[in-house]
Amino acid sequence: MQVRSHLDTSSKYGLLQLTPELEASLVKGELAFKGAGNDPLKICTNNSTHSVRRLKQSNTLLLSKHIPVSNTDEALENESSNHVQTKEVLEVFSVPYEVLETIPAKPSINWSKFPVYSGLDSLMETNNVVENEFCSDVEFEALAKAKPAVFYQGSIYVVHADVVHDLIVELVSVMVETGDLELNSEYSQIKFLVNSSHPNEMVECVYNMFKPEPTGTITSAMDKELLSRWIGNYLLKKYVKGVQSHLLIKEWSRDLPVKLNTNINQLKGSYVEAEPGWIVPININSLSPEIKPRLEQLFAIKSEWLIDDIEPYLDPVVPPGQIFEKWILKYARKHKSPNKGVLISQRK
Repeated sequence: MQVRSHLDTSSKYGLLQLTPELEASLVKGELAFKGAGNDPLKICTNNSTHSVRRLKQSNTLLLSKHIPVSNTDEALENESSNHVQTKEVLEVFSVPYEVLETIPAKPSINWSKFPVYSGLDSLMETNNVVENEFCSDVEFEALAKAKPAVFYQGSIYVVHADVVHDLIVELVSVMVETGDLELNSEYSQIKFLVNSSHPNEMVECVYNMFKPEPTGTITSAMDKELLSRWIGNYLLKKYVKGVQSHLLIKEWSRDLPVKLNTNINQLKGSYVEAEPGWIVPININSLSPEIKPRLEQLFAIKSEWLIDDIEPYLDPVVPPGQIFEKWILKYARKHKSPNKGVLISQRK
């Protein structure tokens, strides 16, 4: 074995510290490096996503490679052999440079890059998969299921909520007509009974949204609790300025031809009770990232808040290390109510 040493302080070599999982994926040829332009580098296996950060260290890198042997004693000794002789050479790099370290990362997809499917007229002749690369297949499937999104004719589409609702009604109606009140039918059993103008991929995508995760005994039932929450939230979002809770429950219970749990507490986190019995939909992702505009949005919904109730909506903008009860008093007035406890209202 021949060993050469090489020192090149003008070059930077990015070393990736491989975890056992990443090394196994590398050996299988399943490791992918993704990121372009200003996008952060991501390293993906078939099952997980990792972000990358740089550590300044000095390290030694050994590169092993095999080179053909020619005009050497080794070649003369093996001239009768039919195959090319090689020898192993180790190149040693010992330089100060930046080492890449992998960190498990939460996968995210910018769904706004994808077209919305709202019917056959909305289909486009485009392949957006290459331009919008996502990471791990397993993670994408989980995120797509919740969205929902579907791969159709070379493109990814986000399915519009109105289409999802119409297909839920169609799927559940077919099951009920066949006597399946528990919604236990496999998709393969009912797909030919579904009378829909939407492509089969869209219908199956909606069915899979409500397929529960296997727990002990694998089941293909549509999860009634998931189904009920989705329907409740869908109906609630239509009432931008709010609705009486008992009227929402009445509409909710009549939406599908099957009995669902329509307890308003199922929608907790999706609405604010502005007044007793009057609820207003709220989406934390639609709130301003700036503190003062965010507070104005919240106080426009409700003039007085319990500290515990408003905290979840302000957590994303609270500076690190701040005690919420003290920090909020910079922007709001605190007062006590004998019946309700500590309330805050907008500082004038």
